[in-house]
Amino acid sequence: MLVLACTFLFTIVIHTADSLSYALRLGGLRARRIGLALTVAGMLLLVSRTSNMIQGPMLGSIADQARR
Repeated sequence: MLVLACTFLFTIVIHTADSLSYALRLGGLRARRIGLALTVAGMLLLVSRTSNMIQGPMLGSIADQARR
């Protein structure tokens, strides 16, 4: 049950970070601070991709247990 909860949490983090990175880029263009917006968007994408990398083995273990 803990693995499933962690998987849901990582999914929420991944999609939130992706959405925020696009919003930050647009906000940076409108505020004319594109350098700052790209830096923060890059950090958010790094968090998203790290969560995605951690989530993969968790989903694999859930699929293996479901086959039994």
